[in-house]
Amino acid sequence: MEIRTLSAVLSFAEKLEGQGAEFYEDLSNQEKFSENRNFFSDFAKGNRKHKQQVKRAYQESITDAFETGGSFNLEPSDYLVSIAMSGGLGQPAIIKKAIELEEKMGKFYLDAGDQSKSLLADISRTFKLIAKKKSERQNKLRYLYQENKGGLDD
Repeated sequence: MEIRTLSAVLSFAEKLEGQGAEFYEDLSNQEKFSENRNFFSDFAKGNRKHKQQVKRAYQESITDAFETGGSFNLEPSDYLVSIAMSGGLGQPAIIKKAIELEEKMGKFYLDAGDQSKSLLADISRTFKLIAKKKSERQNKLRYLYQENKGGLDD
């Protein structure tokens, strides 16, 4: 099922951010991440903030004309990550899953931003800004991973 309309893109973005917020909230409540509780709690808050940014950009920019055509060509499966938690996963494996989540979400926002730039400059800017934040979050997670594992190649 391809995403073709702005409404579908925004709905998918809300879904991604909601799942991400739940994932990070779960991590912040796990005893094995007690030292990083605030780190993951901040990420969950960031996901909720991104969700609001997308909604705000949509509300400020949208007209019925944008919903009449197929302005987007996005495949949701390209951006999904299985984030079901397994009690047996160690910290490094969970952090790697978080890195993958941020990479996929960042790619979604970059792709959606590229596909919307000719018609929806405000939305495109918002998507690109969120993609940049996702990249910054990947760097923070990689640092955390190295602290827990000793390097990404291990």
